[in-house]
Amino acid sequence: MNTMKKNTCLKLIFAATLVALLFVVFPVERVYADIVTSDIFITQIHLPDGARIDYLRIYYYDDSIYNQTGYITTYKNDHSYEDLISASSSGAPGYGSALSSYSGHVVNNYTNTYVLNWRPRLFSGDMRLVRMRVAYKVAGDFGGPWHYLSVAGSNFLPRDHNHLDLYIGWGYGGYGSIYAKADNFLNYLPFIHE
Repeated sequence: MNTMKKNTCLKLIFAATLVALLFVVFPVERVYADIVTSDIFITQIHLPDGARIDYLRIYYYDDSIYNQTGYITTYKNDHSYEDLISASSSGAPGYGSALSSYSGHVVNNYTNTYVLNWRPRLFSGDMRLVRMRVAYKVAGDFGGPWHYLSVAGSNFLPRDHNHLDLYIGWGYGGYGSIYAKADNFLNYLPFIHE
């Protein structure tokens, strides 16, 4: 029994030493930079069949050197997808909005599923999504007024949520905005969850 306690103690000391060494060699900021460029957040939207999607507007907070981007994407029955339009943050830091170029896509709910995608470049409060708004006109009245579908940022979820070593959550940034935050401490401990 005493030998087993001694072995367990040695394993814990070894693990703590390895973790400390890994934090020195691979600081947290470096790991974040590696993972954030491919993470996209998604939510499904429902528009009337035959409606014409004209614009997408993204409302955001951005205090970084990177741009965040919002997309309207269609996923088709044949498993292909198409990004219809996008809008990105840019310019002065702080709260703002960006409008996409004109789309003119006519909604076909029979062959397409429509989603909003948000791609932040940071998991921090320096890059926040307040909401996205889709401007569309209903079928048969394309000369009439615009209708709007507004989606709060908190409705978006990670598209690839199968990372066993990455917990993604939301932080509240004030004024209705949310931001993605990651706790990837387990990246440094691969031997614990083999």
